[in-house]
Amino acid sequence: MKTTKERKRLSALLTKASKIKKEKKAKGFTLVELIVVIAIIGVLAVVLVPNMLSYIDKAALSTANDTAAKIAEQANLIAVDLESRGV
Repeated sequence: MKTTKERKRLSALLTKASKIKKEKKAKGFTLVELIVVIAIIGVLAVVLVPNMLSYIDKAALSTANDTAAKIAEQANLIAVDLESRGV
């Protein structure tokens, strides 16, 4: 039969072990939480990447149109200048 001293010591050890176990559980993320976050990021990537590529294409087209308009404007200015000189 266990003495009172042994019971108290065993109880203290069990309490300490329980606290350590709870502290270990409190740290970090579970595998399920990580998988859920990765799945959410994947869904967002599937939705956002095509939109971003579309915006990039539109920006490139807009830049090309602006450049073409500037070239046409400069060509018209050169034509007017040459015409005024009689060339």
